[in-house]
Amino acid sequence: MGKPENNAKGVKGFFTHLITLLWWHLPIKREGRKRIKDFVFTRFRPLFCHTKVYRNWKEADMLSGITYNENDVDYPAHWPSVGHGKIRQPSPVAVDTSPIDDLAIILHVYHVEIMHEILRYLVKPSNQKVKLFVTCPHEKAEEINGVLSNSHIYHELLAFENRGRDVLPFLKACAVAFEQGYGLILKLHTKKSDHRMAGSIWRKEIFNALLPAKARTDIIEIFNGNPSVGILGPTGHIVPMSLYYGANAKGIGYLCRRLGVDTRELHDMAFVAGSMFYARKEAILPLLELDMPDAVFEPEAGQLDGTMAHAYERGFAISSYAAGLWIVDNRFDPRNPQPAITTNHRFTW
Repeated sequence: MGKPENNAKGVKGFFTHLITLLWWHLPIKREGRKRIKDFVFTRFRPLFCHTKVYRNWKEADMLSGITYNENDVDYPAHWPSVGHGKIRQPSPVAVDTSPIDDLAIILHVYHVEIMHEILRYLVKPSNQKVKLFVTCPHEKAEEINGVLSNSHIYHELLAFENRGRDVLPFLKACAVAFEQGYGLILKLHTKKSDHRMAGSIWRKEIFNALLPAKARTDIIEIFNGNPSVGILGPTGHIVPMSLYYGANAKGIGYLCRRLGVDTRELHDMAFVAGSMFYARKEAILPLLELDMPDAVFEPEAGQLDGTMAHAYERGFAISSYAAGLWIVDNRFDPRNPQPAITTNHRFTW
């Protein structure tokens, strides 16, 4: 028989999970959920002030109302001090307007079976020069190398510690791809989202928008014809930053400080949910040049939210903004460059 305290924790965890499921499956849109939390946490603060969901709400509220002041925030000790190291001042960058005729696809593989879905798109004939950079944990490298060798796709395999989800390996692979002269990146990963029953639908929607040969051709033409486009994501998966902070407000505020962005400007920003998108080199460089140590990213422990990797998913948009570049979707129209913003993303908790 288990110890009483362990049984109590198990019961508490079960009910917490049950309440979370009920909350997210109520037929209430994201904006309505925010209004409910604003009302409940403001009027009944003493009942909730010691809960994690209240702390997340409070940190997001701080981001919305004031400039995030490092002196007011208890950053984890393993995050480099904002007052030390590189701090970039936002300013429009000079974009390389040379015609883009090649593409670096950076694919992080954790679920090898899903990698096969992606490779099926890439083995079909196309008119792009594509190099596939595959990142993975060390323990999966041998299996993945065998799959890639049989695919006859031009590739490079980069194995890393299983840390930072798809984000830290992506940053490391970006440095390699940029060094090799690639100026346009397609970021992909073998998304499974086991905590979301619709995870496979989400993944296929994104793959179908970004991966077919014609889609790649059309998107490269968008970047060639519009130097102000920094990041392009799939239509229907671009969401407002202010409604989707989750448990990441502290990390987002930290990245804003490092990038020199006033957090009040987050209200008008959007990011790509699912973290799969095309990006111009200049949109990623502000974030990459922060040169953050690997230790900033938490070791993998099955976290669903609240890690530095989750903050960086939003941080790519902040980086593009800091460079003076737009975020658009794949239905981009230069006469109206604003992307279609989805305020009630059906795949995101």
